Amino acid sequence: MVLRKFQQKSIKKGIDRSIIKNNISTLNAPLRTLGVIVNSDEFRDQEKFYELAKELGLQRKDVKIITFEYLKKKAPSLKNNIVTNKDFNIRGAITNNNVLEFLDREYDAVIGYYSIENQYLDSLMAKVKSKFSIGIKGMDDRLFDLILSVNASDFESFKKELIKYFTILKYIK
Repeated sequence: MVLRKFQQKSIKKGIDRSIIKNNISTLNAPLRTLGVIVNSDEFRDQEKFYELAKELGLQRKDVKIITFEYLKKKAPSLKNNIVTNKDFNIRGAITNNNVLEFLDREYDAVIGYYSIENQYLDSLMAKVKSKFSIGIKGMDDRLFDLILSVNASDFESFKKELIKYFTILKYIK
C-alpha cells in the first residue's frame, strides 16, 4: 500500500515536470504522424483509429497506438502495443520497451482517448513528444491543447469533431 502511494506520487511529479517542458512552437504544420493512447476499458476497436487516420490523409504506418490495461497480476502479453500498470516501476518510470519506443517518437498530433481519470494514462500523455494533443472532456486540461466535448463511447462524434478542428487548424485540407 505504501509502495503504491509512493508510485502514484512519483507519477504525479513526472506529469507536472513534463507539462512544464511542453513546446508549442511548431504548431500549424501539416499532419504527418499520429499517436493514440487508449484506455481498453473504454474503447477496444483500434481499427477505427486506422480508419480515422485514412480520412485524415495518413497511411497505416504513420499511426501508432498504445492501449492501457489495468492488471491485478503480472501477466505476459503477446501484443506489442499494450501497457499495463505493472509496466511502471515504483518511481513511476516505464519499464516496457515497446512503450518507451512509442514515447521516443515525435508525433504531429497525439490523441488521448480516455475519459476515466487514470494517472498511468496521464503520465503517458505528459511524456509523449507531440506538437498537438487532443483529449476528451473531463480530463486534466494541462495535458491537452484541444479537448473535445464528446463521450468516449461515441467514436463517430469524436471523429467528426476532430476532422472539423483539424480542418480549421489547417492540419488537413
